Amino acid sequence: MSEQENVRVIMHLWEKRDFFLQEHTPEGVRGMGKALSDHLKRVAAIMELLKPFGFIFSSNKQHLYADARKIEAKNIRQILLSQGFQEYEFQVFFEQGKKWETL
Repeated sequence: MSEQENVRVIMHLWEKRDFFLQEHTPEGVRGMGKALSDHLKRVAAIMELLKPFGFIFSSNKQHLYADARKIEAKNIRQILLSQGFQEYEFQVFFEQGKKWETL
């Protein structure tokens, strides 16, 4: 493995473990909305942290992707963890040859 590699960080836009309706009431809906809002603020904070490293962002309906070249995957993982993000908030992949592998 080279010192620099292609890296992809994946963040879930809809964190399934937090976003289900606990009460079928207006308050329950508001609670779910707050949990979703809090989660998306954390996703935005990860984006702000990754941007200076040259990450380019894209998304689909469920995930936000951050892609960069010439940076070591384990460094990005360590940076995110050192800033208080939890393992469940992101996944880091690196490209070795022509296939993506999980770190």
